[in-house]
Amino acid sequence: MRAMIDRGPTSGAPDWNTLGVALHCPRCGYDLRMLPQPRCPECGLQFEWAELITAVRTQNECPLFEYQWRRRPVRSFLRTVGRALLPWRLWSRMSLAWEPQVRPLFVLAAFMVLLFAVCSLGVEYARDACAAWQFTLLTGRAYPGPVWRPDLVAHVGEVTGHLLWALFVWGLLQIYQQTIAKYQLRQRQLLRVIVLAWVGLLAWQTVSRLTTTAFALYLALLHASRGTWYPLTWTREQVWTTLLPYVVFTLSLCLGLSTYLRIRRGWAMSLATMIIIVLALIAPVPAITVATGSPSNTWTRVLTSLWPGIEYVMEKVFVAW
Repeated sequence: MRAMIDRGPTSGAPDWNTLGVALHCPRCGYDLRMLPQPRCPECGLQFEWAELITAVRTQNECPLFEYQWRRRPVRSFLRTVGRALLPWRLWSRMSLAWEPQVRPLFVLAAFMVLLFAVCSLGVEYARDACAAWQFTLLTGRAYPGPVWRPDLVAHVGEVTGHLLWALFVWGLLQIYQQTIAKYQLRQRQLLRVIVLAWVGLLAWQTVSRLTTTAFALYLALLHASRGTWYPLTWTREQVWTTLLPYVVFTLSLCLGLSTYLRIRRGWAMSLATMIIIVLALIAPVPAITVATGSPSNTWTRVLTSLWPGIEYVMEKVFVAW
């Protein structure tokens, strides 16, 4: 169902004596019963009575994981992830009247972490196995050592970095207390925006990693057929596989605040939040590099362990600057 449009009051109130559902403001939760006009007196949200009543009645039929996680967990999970990959589709079809479900949101995030971890380990295994196969094919000798050496510490660090990013966004959004108070936003609504944007981030990183790995394996097979070696490293792919998911996350956050929550300056809030986080993480790098005399210092190693590929992004930015 498409999102509720913030329009002027054009429809009459329903028959409160026969209406069998409770109506609350989709944004602030104010009890709308007996109101003559479709406008919330608490937060100022304007809506259509018919759209609100339909959304409330069909909430349990929503295909998202929040509402179908007990009955159809796999199907609803895949559909939610698919929508999260396309933020404009996700938030244009998200009704503000669908009450956010906190527990399923955390379960959704846990499932997404599990899927991301499995795909990351699978990609690592495919690259190591292909490298061992190239060595055996080109040298005629058995590959020395184990074929697969999973770096579990690196994977845990990467997942931790993604979790920290979501926490940073949550914390910085609390700065806008004046806007939150003006629109009477509830924390569970902000939680829904952040979790679904974060699921899209992990989904895009998974897709981009699988895509680049498949292309790298194809090039490795092509080079092996010609008797040459193809290095299966992350260097060539990490710039865009690191940037693209966070660009999608930013877009989803912008659309979630502006289109879904109907915040007038939602785009500005989102972009300012992301800029503050990026500056807080990257700004210390030049100062610490000058102080230590080496670009390979503790801070850059922490950034690299939490967000793999960020060193290549910083290198490109600094070179362009």
